[in-house]
Amino acid sequence: MQSDKVYKGVAEHTFHYFEFESREKHFILSFLEVTSFGKKLCRNREQMNYLWITTCLLAGLFASALATEESRLEKRQQYMCFPGERDKVMILKGPVTDFAMKENAIVVDLSAVTICMIASWNPFNIKPNDNQCVFSYAVPGSDNELTLCTYPTSRVLIHGNRRDAGDKGLLSDGIYHHVCFTWSNQNGDYQFWQDGEVVGGGSDLYKGGTIKRGGTLVIGQDQDEVGGKFDPDQSWIGKVTGLNVWGTVLSDSDIQAQFHNCHVTAGSVVMWSQLYAEESLHGDVIVSEIHSFENNLW
Repeated sequence: MQSDKVYKGVAEHTFHYFEFESREKHFILSFLEVTSFGKKLCRNREQMNYLWITTCLLAGLFASALATEESRLEKRQQYMCFPGERDKVMILKGPVTDFAMKENAIVVDLSAVTICMIASWNPFNIKPNDNQCVFSYAVPGSDNELTLCTYPTSRVLIHGNRRDAGDKGLLSDGIYHHVCFTWSNQNGDYQFWQDGEVVGGGSDLYKGGTIKRGGTLVIGQDQDEVGGKFDPDQSWIGKVTGLNVWGTVLSDSDIQAQFHNCHVTAGSVVMWSQLYAEESLHGDVIVSEIHSFENNLW
């Protein structure tokens, strides 16, 4: 029927906005456009039919969600972190040939660790089965000695022991975020941080264990063997700067200061300058200087 075709077109148009433009600044304008169309149609009761009823229901649903979305975007804007001028930003596009690698990256066994970075996840190249891993550290006998993944949820593996933050891909919106992970072997305590706030954590993660020295660190791929055997579904697509590693648990105030200053201080175990050095880069990885006004470009 013609009405079914019209409805299908409206539904596809509506959910196109809802699914994709919710990640961008233009979401609210598109939201209002669709909702306004629905309200006008609902006032015309002479057109009451399947399309009329369905569109009115959609308009009501979207209108009730609009206030929530506006509040979420306003909060996100408050927490938006921009890399400073002349920061070195590494851009990875996803194929398994693109990565940064440092051998013998950690020279002492670690009983505690903090990883921090400022990064932007590309929202337009995410597949349903993706498990994007931004940081992978492997040693002989343990390819997941320390692995940090960020989609579909933030998760970490230490010596093969996995924990999830439960944030469900909140980072995949195309803007820069300050992200940290901390762990201590004393009680196995760990925390996931995003934009100056704890978003997940717990205890009993590899309690009493140590992260072994002498391994290979890779940015942008998950190692299934030391230095290789990368899985295309685990390749990370994004921009990253200021990725540093410490052999201690940074204090809450230190992590929050990094976020508010939009600057990650040099790590005591691995420094960002070691990772973007030319000898560490493989494939078509790009390292460039970025300015704050480029924050939302993808």
